[in-house]
Amino acid sequence: MKIQTALARAMPAMTERNFRLFVYGQFISFAGTWLQTAAEGWLVYDLTHSAAWVAGVASLMFIPSIVLAPFGGIIVDRFDKRNVLYVTNILGMLQAFALGTLTLTGHITAPIIAILAFVLGITTAIDAPARRTLINEIVATKEHIGSASALNASLITLGQMIGPALAGLLIPLIGSGWTFIVNGVTFLAVVVTMWNMLFIPTEPVQQEHPLTMIKAAFIYAFSDKFIRFRLFLIIFLSTFAFSYRSILPVITDQVFHQGPRIFGMFSAAVGCGAFVGSVVVSLFARKLPFRNFLVIGSSVNGISLFFFGRAPGIGLAALLLFLTGFGFTLSFVTTRATLQQLLKEQRPLMTGRVLSIDYMFFFTGIAFGNMIVGQIAGRFGSPAAVTSCSLIMCAASIFFLFSWNRIRSHD
Repeated sequence: MKIQTALARAMPAMTERNFRLFVYGQFISFAGTWLQTAAEGWLVYDLTHSAAWVAGVASLMFIPSIVLAPFGGIIVDRFDKRNVLYVTNILGMLQAFALGTLTLTGHITAPIIAILAFVLGITTAIDAPARRTLINEIVATKEHIGSASALNASLITLGQMIGPALAGLLIPLIGSGWTFIVNGVTFLAVVVTMWNMLFIPTEPVQQEHPLTMIKAAFIYAFSDKFIRFRLFLIIFLSTFAFSYRSILPVITDQVFHQGPRIFGMFSAAVGCGAFVGSVVVSLFARKLPFRNFLVIGSSVNGISLFFFGRAPGIGLAALLLFLTGFGFTLSFVTTRATLQQLLKEQRPLMTGRVLSIDYMFFFTGIAFGNMIVGQIAGRFGSPAAVTSCSLIMCAASIFFLFSWNRIRSHD
């Protein structure tokens, strides 16, 4: 009984049935997605031995969202989000099965992987804002939104921990093709759990012209200084604090001279750190100011990345990757959680569209960050790429620390 009470205090959103179902389905799905992401990255590197190719394919999954995410927000605001998620998860399942079948039959190439990654990116542009916006509908208590957002982030980070670790085991055991098939099956978890949720969907907004709706969302988002500041933080953090992950297969092979098992361990270490970070955010989001999370998270991420680029052994490298994931999550999840809470309180019917702008910024940062890191790694080596990101994050944490009042008054 005491354990249940403690868990309810630490994770109040889990006391609500619909959110628990959401957690179960999303956890399995996210684990499968990161399983495929890790296997895809390793397969591209195995086919090309090129850092630019690995980072480029990683970018292609996010490029469609730069253009399509605002339209995804319109779809989310105009239709039942549960039906939207049925469609996007079935399409994601078909993409995974296609990737697995082509790999198993020996017809896979790096360009084909790039095309399928781009196709998945189109689906993600709609799926991502739908998932996050649904939280505002299934969580009945406003005070639980911050906890729910942090726990949703922890699902992603748990997936980052478990999915790549499974990839490191499955790739040598059954091959990349069957690993992609396994991911395809995980999409069914979302469909089943969504089917069992009981809630009244939010009434769709007035049927305006799509471009009018997008324009209204951008005007609202950028006229509010608190929302605007968080959107710029999102693109900055995703560009410099996250993009090193795209070249982890290259670092694993060229720096540590290891195979997919160690690559899976490295990716899992990042996910494990991110999960711990999201739990910390869930526990202390209402007790500590946003600034603390941002400064501490940015500095931990930057310092850990700097030493990871110089780590002499696998164990120390894994520990440093744990800290990079922890630092990124402290700053990033808090930014997103406070943004979502602002929208819930101020303009709930605008939530889908503004969160789609959030995703547009996030995916833009990842796409361009991956390209930048890939080019630096190709020209100067992967340690130089990691060091560049680390120095930028360290400088940012110092800027946030000493310029906070000026940022808050002028943003």
